[in-house]
Amino acid sequence: MKQIYTRQTTLAIILTIPLVFLPTAALSAEYTYTTIDVPGSSYIFASGINDSNEIVGWYGDPGVHSFIYSGGIFTPIGFLTDTWAFGINNSGDIVGYGIDWWYHNFLYSGGIFTTIDVPGSTTNWGAKGISNSGDIVGAYGDDLGRHGFLYSGGQFTQIDVPGAVEWTTPTGINNSGDIVGIYANRDEPSKHRGFIISGGIFIPIDVPGATGTDVNGINDHGDIVGRFYDANRGFLYSQGILTTIHVPGAEWTGASGINNFGSIVGTYGDATGYHGFIATPVRQHVSIDIKPGDDSNCLNLNYHGVIPVAILGSSDLDVYDVDIPTMSLQGLSIKMVGKADRLLAHFDDINGDGYTDLIAQFEDSGGWTGNGDGYATLTGYLLDRTSIEGSDSICLVP
Repeated sequence: MKQIYTRQTTLAIILTIPLVFLPTAALSAEYTYTTIDVPGSSYIFASGINDSNEIVGWYGDPGVHSFIYSGGIFTPIGFLTDTWAFGINNSGDIVGYGIDWWYHNFLYSGGIFTTIDVPGSTTNWGAKGISNSGDIVGAYGDDLGRHGFLYSGGQFTQIDVPGAVEWTTPTGINNSGDIVGIYANRDEPSKHRGFIISGGIFIPIDVPGATGTDVNGINDHGDIVGRFYDANRGFLYSQGILTTIHVPGAEWTGASGINNFGSIVGTYGDATGYHGFIATPVRQHVSIDIKPGDDSNCLNLNYHGVIPVAILGSSDLDVYDVDIPTMSLQGLSIKMVGKADRLLAHFDDINGDGYTDLIAQFEDSGGWTGNGDGYATLTGYLLDRTSIEGSDSICLVP
C-alpha cells in the first residue's frame, strides 16, 4: 500500500449565508414518492443515488447490511460483520464503513473492497461521498475529536470547520470539488449545522427557525439536500430556493442524496417503521431540438466545444419563464463565458412558428451521463419551480 499522509485544510475566508424561507408560491416543485423496502428487513435507510438511478443504503434484519438497488433488484453488499453504504458515483463505485471489532472505511469498486482508514486515526466514522473522479469524503476520530477528510490522489486532507467543537463530518462531494456536511459550533455544541466548502471558502447552511440542519448531499449543479429539525422534514436547496421534501403521511422525512436529474433519495418514518424512498420530480414536457438545423443530431463527445439545444416555445411554454442556470443535458451544464461567467444562451424564433425559443450551448466537459440509447434528455426548472423535461433523438460517433 502506498504511503499516505494527512495535512490541514486552510479555510481562510468565512462567509455566513443563511438559507431563507420563501413564500409558498415559490415552493411549488412536485414529486412522486416511491417507497423502497428490502423484503424481510426490520428497517431501511436509503443514502445515495447516481445518474443511472442506482441507489445504495443499509437495512437491518437484525444485523446491519448494505445494498445496491437497481432496476427493482436488491443486491447485498457485505464488507465486515455490519456494513453501512453511503455514496455511489456514476461508475458504480460505492463508499461506506463497516465494523468487526473496530470501524473501517471502505471503497467498493469492480467487486473489490479497499479499506480506506486515515493514518493515525483511533476510529473511522465512514466514507460518506464519492465523486465521479474518485475523490472521497468522510470522517474519522483521533485523540482531539472527530474530523472530516478528503481522500484524493492517494492523499488524505484533514477538514475541520472553523469554530467547530469536537466534530466535522463531510457527507458529500460533487465533480467540481464542492464538499457539504455537518458540524457542531462551539457556541451551540448540541446543535447540528450544515456547511458547504467551495473553492476553499466555508459557508454555513442553517434553515431559519430550525433547531438543527443536516446537509447530506450535493449534485453537480450545486443542488443540496438534507434534513432540518424540529419540523423533521427534508429539504432541497437549489438556485437560492428552499423546497420542503416530505413523504405524504410520514411522521418525519430526511433527504440524503440527489442525482443530476433531480431525483432524491432518503428515509422516512411512520407508524410501521423506517423506510427508504425515491422522490422523482413531476416534470412538464417541453419540446427540444438538439443541434437545430442538423437533422442527424450526431454528437462527438470529445470534451471540447459545445452542443446547441433549442427549447421550443409554444402556447403552453413561455421560454422566458425557464430558469436558465438549472438546465442540464445528460449531466452537461450550459457553458459560461467572460469574467462575469455569462451563460451562453439567447432567445430567437428559430423555427419561424411565431413563438420565441431559447437556444443554449451546453459545454462538452466530460460529464455526459448518457448510455448511447438513441436519445438525450434535457431537464431543469421554470422560475416557479415547475420541473421540465424534454428529449430528442441523437447518435453518438467516435
